[in-house]
Amino acid sequence: MQVLFIVNDAGIYGANLSLVNMIKSFNFKDCLVLVPAKGPLLSLLDQMSISYLIIPFRFNSAVYDSDLFSRFLYVVRLCYYWILNKYSYFRILQVLNKKNIDIIHTNDNRVSIGFEVAKRKCIRHVWHMREFLDLDYNMRPFKSFRKLCEDFNVSDSVICVSEAVKKHFNIQNKNARVIYNAVESIHNLHTTKAEKERYFLFCGSLSEKKGVFDAIYSFSKMLNGQDLQLYIAGTGPTRIVKKIEAIIQQENLQGKVILLGYRSDSKELMRKAIALLMCSKHEAFGRVTAEAMLSDCLVIGRNSGGTSELIEHRITGFLFNTNDELARYMEIVLEMDTTDIRNKAKEKAIHSFTEEVYAEQLKKVYDSLK
Repeated sequence: MQVLFIVNDAGIYGANLSLVNMIKSFNFKDCLVLVPAKGPLLSLLDQMSISYLIIPFRFNSAVYDSDLFSRFLYVVRLCYYWILNKYSYFRILQVLNKKNIDIIHTNDNRVSIGFEVAKRKCIRHVWHMREFLDLDYNMRPFKSFRKLCEDFNVSDSVICVSEAVKKHFNIQNKNARVIYNAVESIHNLHTTKAEKERYFLFCGSLSEKKGVFDAIYSFSKMLNGQDLQLYIAGTGPTRIVKKIEAIIQQENLQGKVILLGYRSDSKELMRKAIALLMCSKHEAFGRVTAEAMLSDCLVIGRNSGGTSELIEHRITGFLFNTNDELARYMEIVLEMDTTDIRNKAKEKAIHSFTEEVYAEQLKKVYDSLK
């Protein structure tokens, strides 16, 4: 079975990390990855001996805000994306004429070009629904939202990363499945309370929607002069970093809130943390949450989106609705032995988010398309 995977960019994060895990889990030998530009993902594909092809294409949607300038940019992007995607559409058709592709797997629901060429060539199509679009990226489809949902529902198969995503797009496709992303795990990992260090951890991109400011303000509220730190691991726009630095000054959190930047040892940071703070307002799945659960790290997560599916309140973690609740749960877990909760979270993660489970569920999707 030859599969063409279509990704939205060539970065190494989120959807693309899940794609890499998917290829490894299912042990694809005969596949091709279509990317719109050069990037670090290509080096990873080279290491895995996976073929790839670069053809520029763009999203089926763009950021849309209420101000006049944003609306103008939206129209400009619509025109530019339409022209570029039309050109790329015919280039991809030329590739398909030369290759015997059985399935086209579009790895992001912000990309429609895979669906369009699959329809033209009568090739089976899988659409991987990984984002909310409007809630997490403030994006508006160039088609109407209803029309885009109709496309999702006539795809040969749809994979949603959470029930929340499936519900958001009103997926009625009879071949739709909810398959949680796979993450690499550290086997036989056990951390005692004594091994935990005196810090909470925020891990992810630095943006308001990811809740980094909520994490800082909640930490400030519960600190009360204690010997504690908040580590922030991740990168973001300069304006967000400067705003964080300003809040640190205003709240007198110098030496307490530590900006780590990008860290390749995030799992080790999780293992030693008191808890991971998952403050994202609209998380489609929550890869960081799953990684933390597998890394023996307690998660305090916002009660929304995919996060509320991954965590069972007070059983496998804690769920909060307000910053006051977040601060209170931080105080609670600081004093308690969280070993039992972490063990239950890890057990759930092993049965839900490992590569072995992912491969088994993915096999059912592809078998249904034969």
